[in-house]
Amino acid sequence: MSRSKRRTSKFWLGATLVISFAALFLALWMRLETAAVGVTVMIPAVYAAYVGVGHMDYRQTLNSVE
Repeated sequence: MSRSKRRTSKFWLGATLVISFAALFLALWMRLETAAVGVTVMIPAVYAAYVGVGHMDYRQTLNSVE
């Protein structure tokens, strides 16, 4: 069974998180509190989506082996 390296998705996760943190710091610097709250919620949501999809891929792989 070959393992998925998920390089593309890891790249996009990293890029999205870097952009999200940059947007958060920019919003705080410009004193846009509402935008900062929105970005703060988005950061863990992006990571949770990445981990959730990885978990579903892993379960599918385990179920196909049986």
